[in-house]
Amino acid sequence: MAQLSQTPHPDFVQQPGESYRDFDTRAEAALSVLEARTRTLAPGEVVGAVIQFPVADNYARYQVMSDKPLVLRHLGYMDGYSVDAATIRGLRLSDVQQMVSIAQYRARLFDQAMAQNLAKGA
Repeated sequence: MAQLSQTPHPDFVQQPGESYRDFDTRAEAALSVLEARTRTLAPGEVVGAVIQFPVADNYARYQVMSDKPLVLRHLGYMDGYSVDAATIRGLRLSDVQQMVSIAQYRARLFDQAMAQNLAKGA
């Protein structure tokens, strides 16, 4: 059973006096770094990975803080969508490992497709 950290990721909290544009730029850069880390994790490794759940017109994103016990931290990116706490509590480590594996597979497919399109001059 997973737990939800109550400590927000500092890069996904708008600071007092910070414009939304600056916040969005900072959060987008932070998400890119976290997603890059997710792509490079070894099989079965999940700590530091970003997992996401489809919500409305975007995703609810979470970072895996630890695997034993399984702890996730909400990433308030864009609309800041979240899933019900019961969804988080119901996650098992094997569920998260599968989600990370699928995200890595999709990233490889996307990278290959982009490389093919660039080679074609698209």
